Order: sequence, then C-alpha cells, then structure tokens
Amino acid sequence: MSRRIGLFAALLLFPGAGFCQTPVPLRAETTLVVIPVNVTDASNRFVLGLEKQNFSLFEDGVQQKVKQFAGEDAPLSVGLLVDVSGSMGTKLRISREAVTEFLRTMNAQDEAFLIEFGDRAKLELGFTKS
Repeated sequence: MSRRIGLFAALLLFPGAGFCQTPVPLRAETTLVVIPVNVTDASNRFVLGLEKQNFSLFEDGVQQKVKQFAGEDAPLSVGLLVDVSGSMGTKLRISREAVTEFLRTMNAQDEAFLIEFGDRAKLELGFTKS
C-alpha cells in the first residue's frame, strides 16, 4: 500500500518528467527575394510594359530563374511650379490646361502641390490627394 502511495505521490509531483524534452527550434527558409527595379530610357523616362522575360537575374555569376514578376504603380509625390508672370503671355492658358490635365490623370494614392510664381511665389494648392 505504501508503495502505491509513493508512486502516486511521485506522479503528482513530477507529472511531466517523462515528457521533458528540449524544444526543437523552428527553422524556416525562403527562396523568394523581392528586388524592386525601376527601368528608365536614355532620356530618364520610365519604361512601362516590361515582362518577366525582359529581365535576367544573376547571383555570383550564376543565372537565377525569375519565378514571380509584378509591375506596380508606385505612389507619387509631385510639386508643380507654374510661371504666371507676364512673360508667359498666351502660353499661360496652355500651361494651366496642362497642369489641370496632369492633376486629373493622377492615381488615387498620388499627391501633389501647386506653386504659382510671377513677382513672388504663392502656394496655390498644398499637398493633396488626387
């Protein structure tokens, strides 16, 4: 009887003794590396419409396979400065139309400000979302 009590007490005092194991560290590897790229032409204009096959990727001189490819339209922060001095003459109307068209074609996440200058600079429109 005292043996049973001793065994019962041992199990109550050390219930996990049989299950004590060093936790196995979690290891995870990734083979996906994100490489942001901007491509411009000789006039420093962005080249659009590129596809996966337009790119070659090398690591330590060994060509790697491009597994995923996505073109993204990054948000812009743009400042527009418009000359409204008398020297603009009849070109002022065309200039304002160009500014209006540019602002109209901005994406929702883009932002812009507008400064007009003649004798002095004046902030006409602070940073605003399109």
